[in-house]
Amino acid sequence: MGKKELPGEKRKKSKSTTDFQELGDDDDMLALKKQKAKSQEKDEDEIIVPKNDIKEMTKSIKELSEAMKILQEVLLTKVDLLEVSLKKEITKNEKFLCCFDCEEAKGNNSKTIFVKGFNNAKPRDEIKHELRNFFRSCGGVKRVFVPTECKTGVPLGFAFLDLINEEDNDKALDLNGSYMGGRKLKVKMAKHRDEFHGFPDFGGCDRCLWTNNSPSNYMSWN
Repeated sequence: MGKKELPGEKRKKSKSTTDFQELGDDDDMLALKKQKAKSQEKDEDEIIVPKNDIKEMTKSIKELSEAMKILQEVLLTKVDLLEVSLKKEITKNEKFLCCFDCEEAKGNNSKTIFVKGFNNAKPRDEIKHELRNFFRSCGGVKRVFVPTECKTGVPLGFAFLDLINEEDNDKALDLNGSYMGGRKLKVKMAKHRDEFHGFPDFGGCDRCLWTNNSPSNYMSWN
């Protein structure tokens, strides 16, 4: 005869079976959650961006980049104006040589190159040195003239230069739009510029004003 089970033992055995069933249900739920999570990750990895959206994003990035360049140039210009204003205030009571009282002032001709866009808050000699070095790749610089206001000594923001070999002028013109010291340069033939015939909004001494009216007046004054 088998051993007779006591009532308490039967209840204990029944409870253990229920526990195993609940544990199995928990394992199934955990497996389902993991499977669902993997499925979501797969769906995210397989997201395909339409080509039109990619083109629009590329266009927007390019436009933003161009806008940042323009903003940088505007900010640099404002900084230049502030520096020039401060320099004028500091030096307004000091004496300066006439704008045309230098050897480089003589020599503008039909082959002369016009340059604009450099940092005109720097001293005249420093600007001349930088321009000589920058255009040295074109074959060699013979003359650099940086006009200034003789009352303040502040450069006017443009310069004239002649190359040793005039046949290298095309190389210099190819540098139009290039950058020197973070500033975009404008390089043109001087004879096509108004500044070649006279300096606009120019404040100088009596000799400067007389000479500025016409290049030929330089020799008349002397």
